[in-house]
Amino acid sequence: MAGYTSSFGAGGNDFWLIKTDSAGIVQWNKTYGGANADQAYSLKITADGGYALAGFTYSYGAGFSDSLLVKTDASGNMQWNRTYGGASLDEAYSLVQTSDEGYAIVGLTWSFGDGGFWLVKTNSSGHMQWNYNYGGNFTKGRSLAQTRDGGYALTGYTNSSVTGEYDFGLIKTDSNGQHQWNKTYGGLGSDYSEAIIQTFDGGYAMAGSTDSFGAGSDDFWIVKTDSTGNMQWNKTSGGMNWDLSYSLIQTKEGGYAVTGSTYSFGAGGCDFWLLKFAPTRVEDSTPPVTVHDYDNLTHYQEFTITLTATDDLSGVAETSYRINDGATKNLTFDGQPRITTEGYNNTLEYWSVDNVGNEESHHLLTETKLDKSDVQKPTAEAGANQTVMQGTRITFNGTGSTDNIGIASYTWTFTDVALQTLSGPNPNYTFNNPGNFEITLNVTDYAGNWNTDATWVRVLLDTVPPTANAGQDQTVNEDTLVYFDGSASSDNLGIVSYEWDFGDQTTGTGMTTTHTYANPGDYDVALTVKDAAGNTATDTIHVTVLAINKPLFTDETLILLIAGGIIAVIGLAVVIIVFLRKRK
Repeated sequence: MAGYTSSFGAGGNDFWLIKTDSAGIVQWNKTYGGANADQAYSLKITADGGYALAGFTYSYGAGFSDSLLVKTDASGNMQWNRTYGGASLDEAYSLVQTSDEGYAIVGLTWSFGDGGFWLVKTNSSGHMQWNYNYGGNFTKGRSLAQTRDGGYALTGYTNSSVTGEYDFGLIKTDSNGQHQWNKTYGGLGSDYSEAIIQTFDGGYAMAGSTDSFGAGSDDFWIVKTDSTGNMQWNKTSGGMNWDLSYSLIQTKEGGYAVTGSTYSFGAGGCDFWLLKFAPTRVEDSTPPVTVHDYDNLTHYQEFTITLTATDDLSGVAETSYRINDGATKNLTFDGQPRITTEGYNNTLEYWSVDNVGNEESHHLLTETKLDKSDVQKPTAEAGANQTVMQGTRITFNGTGSTDNIGIASYTWTFTDVALQTLSGPNPNYTFNNPGNFEITLNVTDYAGNWNTDATWVRVLLDTVPPTANAGQDQTVNEDTLVYFDGSASSDNLGIVSYEWDFGDQTTGTGMTTTHTYANPGDYDVALTVKDAAGNTATDTIHVTVLAINKPLFTDETLILLIAGGIIAVIGLAVVIIVFLRKRK
């Protein structure tokens, strides 16, 4: 399990990963973070048996807060961490490991838009490959799922409805993050979506809370849609108080298990709440629809044809096929059909059956073409050598590579920091360290033949200092909290540290910080910024601290003086009485 803790770790809140045995006994726990707040919201077991955690950090990164991805081994030892964001507030709330063993995270960004669903895709080492902000009225991404077509389904909060403050929002993208469609669901109140899954029938189920429907203040709300986001049904569950759902799964028999918190039921206060919904049965006499992705071209190495079946009512039970009139196979046990026989008239017969027994008519795909005779290697051309300044973004050019049947893939290998690869004929890359670096291009043709070429990049040490900007001069009162903002500072490599001297023999750190002056006076406040190459720059602003006209006596002091005076008068009276009695 994962979350965050202020009881252990480096300071503030830290990411917290706990591993237990099958009985729930803690085997080990680890924290990850810095001096400020670092909060984990999502955990996945990775393909190598380790763990990936996503959330956000105020300790590291480029701005106020950044999305943070932490990768560990099976024992919780950190292998690497990456931050994603800009100068403002950026947060991650949900994580998946993708089919290529990379990662996708969703959250929100104020650095690259005014809030909005923010989807970041990385490779297996956490290096960003692309990101998209789906803004407008979609305000905060809370959960995502990778869909069977390789794309992504995102859910969260949207204020796009004219009938409510917030609604459930659903965005569907392709495998490259390109927006395909979006939907909203809600009523007159506020409705917050927290989790999403793709269901057995190819549709989607979302869980969250609603105060538009149900019995009380907020109720569990489950929304089920078809594969294009059209609502099929919804259910609420709850009492008169707040009942908030945060996670759901589809069970083996087609029902749903939903968990969250309840103030309506349980032992008192707030309790965990687990609900099980039975499968929703529908009348269905319509068979599934199955399509293929064969491109009708000649392939030069063995290839797979992907069959995709949909059934929006009862769901697909199984997809079956026969290649060249051979044995019947199915996707569950045999995987997608693979063409391995050389020839120009391979056949593929395919069909699907849904969960109530409707079977579609069999389809026959003919003339699938496989030619394995090509053995000629391509010619790789990685482009000319280059000399650049440290921190410069470079575009590489592999378009001079050639092949008799065409190049299927371009893979570029970089070793300046750690071994990593990029794909495509024209990738972009930034060298943050000076030195001489060899970059290798591997090109592979459609028959699987490959060849390599190398190019060299000489990276010169960056001597360009950053630009420090400590903000505007300020006039404040003594004993008042003063805000300092260095976010307008800039550098070609990126700023790695912000050091503040407040002019009263105290200092601070961070892009933004605060300070309180105890005494009136004139203070010169200096901000020193440092970039990744060690270059520094300083900017100074003037802060005038005004004295506050403080009363001679506070209310508490005045009360004490009056009380003391009364006591003194009583004491004096006692002395006088005693003296007079002695004289008598």
